[in-house]
Amino acid sequence: MNEEEITRLLSRKGLRIIKYLYNNNYATLRKLEMELKMNGLTAREYIKLLNKYGIVKVSRVGRAYVITLNRENKTTKAVIEFLRQVGYL
Repeated sequence: MNEEEITRLLSRKGLRIIKYLYNNNYATLRKLEMELKMNGLTAREYIKLLNKYGIVKVSRVGRAYVITLNRENKTTKAVIEFLRQVGYL
């Protein structure tokens, strides 16, 4: 993980996606775009980055992409613990 990717992972948009998936078991890509008021391309970029490090899981159901938080990943656990400590979750 390089510094730029860590910065993007812990950016406002990355954290908003993590928080949304933490509070909801799953979401489709379209639902994330609508709920978080994100551009589709931006949402896809962040999901791709989060998926690269195993923070989220992306699966395809029909034509929709379903995104879930990978709560067993050590990186996810560390991020969630950090967010709890600072009061974001």
